[in-house]
Amino acid sequence: MSHKFLNPEKIHNPVPFGYSHVIAISPNDYDFVLISGQWASNTDGTVPSIEFPQQVQRSFDNLKSALESAGHDFASVIQIRTYIVDINEEKTAELAAVVKRTWGENPPTHTLVGVSGLAMGTMHFEIEAVSAKPRKSQ
Repeated sequence: MSHKFLNPEKIHNPVPFGYSHVIAISPNDYDFVLISGQWASNTDGTVPSIEFPQQVQRSFDNLKSALESAGHDFASVIQIRTYIVDINEEKTAELAAVVKRTWGENPPTHTLVGVSGLAMGTMHFEIEAVSAKPRKSQ
């Protein structure tokens, strides 16, 4: 089984932080993509807003870029994990609204974790994903 590391230019360079954004693997007849936690980063790694709704949307934008770098999209996502700092009902409702806009009535499996903090103090949200789709015939 081969794998490929992908770090899209639309997202900050993660290597100095000790990780890659995307690993694409191709066992059997499927292409799988594992996406590291995406957060509200600009291409230079800074956080453009400390507001939770904007962080969620920017994180989803970065997730989309990560998926596209491997030829996947939101429709191929089979699992997400989200992390919310100082979780509350308002924040979970905001996240639920973005998930519904993104996947409609068929969202992927989802584990939501409330945390006291993330890698940087300005981060309030993070999302990671697993994506799978049938390999195109050669």
